[in-house]
Order: sequence, then structure tokens, then C-alpha cells
Amino acid sequence: MDGFAVRAKDAATASHDSPVPLQLCGKAAAGSVFDGEVGAGMCVRLFTGSALPDGADAVVMQEDTRVDASKPELILFLDPVKPWENVRLRGEDVRRGVSLGNAGDYLTVGRLSLLAAVGMTQVSVGRRPTVGLLASGSELREAGPTLAPGQIYESNRLGLSALVSRAGGIPHIFPLVPDTLTATRAALETAFEKCEVVISSGWCFGG
Repeated sequence: MDGFAVRAKDAATASHDSPVPLQLCGKAAAGSVFDGEVGAGMCVRLFTGSALPDGADAVVMQEDTRVDASKPELILFLDPVKPWENVRLRGEDVRRGVSLGNAGDYLTVGRLSLLAAVGMTQVSVGRRPTVGLLASGSELREAGPTLAPGQIYESNRLGLSALVSRAGGIPHIFPLVPDTLTATRAALETAFEKCEVVISSGWCFGG
């Protein structure tokens, strides 16, 4: 975070009533490294994302410091700090040797961000299957219009759609199919042309 890299023991007794002055010996912007070492009584200006300089073991937030206008080379520390406070250590997010993912794992938002954070540019993936959902029955109607005698609203495709999504597939709902061989064959052919998997419900033909 924005602040100053220090040796924790140098600022261990700091307080608002008794500030500890440390000599400012340089700065390290994010993406750069301070070319030197933080020695006794010294500090280095840091910014969020900066690397911790050699010799330092803590970072004091800039809000816990003050600069004396008459001595800008001295930074007054107003609060004590503990070793490794406000420092992110290498390997905190992922330790060496830990698997970032296994075959069959979903590439969630978190896992994608993690892969990017460790510098990976490509991974082998499997495509989510498109699942066609068909329902047949001359008595079936889509939700909305008023039903005529002998008709019912169809509900299987909506429920199956939610289950397919939960399982990782991409549901594709097709129009209702009347109970005729011609309509059934045409519906199945269309569904298999567009989808890897087809789930059907209600197939029954009377004499």
C-alpha cells in the first residue's frame, strides 16, 4: 500500500505524542525495485504494488506518518508497526507445487483470475455441451394464452433447462411438437443438427 518501507524495530515505539523520525533514502514506484538496502534509521517511499526493498520488513501507511516541512528528508512515524505488517509475501496466494486446477474443473471467475495472476496464457478446455430440450404432445401449449378444453401448459422444458444449466450445459429450448410422426422426425433432426445432446419428454403415439 502507499506508505514507507521500514525496519519494524525502528518504528516500534512510534506514537502521535512521540513521533519517530526516519531518514528518507529513496522511493520505489509500482513496477520498480529500490536499488539499495534499508538500513537502521532509514525508510523508503512505496506505492501500492511496489516490491519490498532489501532490509525492510514492514510497511507503514502514509496516513500514519507526517512530513516536517522544514526537514522533508525526515519522515515522522506516528504509530508503531510489527514485522511483516502491510506486506504480501511471495506464495501467499499459491504455494509452489500446489495444483491450480484439475481435469473437469469449471473455469470460474476466480480460477480464471488465478491463472492470469500466475502468468498462464493458455489452458486446454472442454466446450460446454449444447443440450436441446423437446416436448411433444398435441395437448400442450406454451404458458400465457388462455387454454382451450383439453389443453395444458407445458412445464418440463423449463425445469430441464434449469437442471442442464446447473450441470454445466447450455440449454436450448425448441418449440412444442405435436403428436405426429412427421413433426416428431423433423423436430429431432433439427435438434440434433444444432445440439450435441437432445432431451425429449412426452413421446407417445395413440392408435
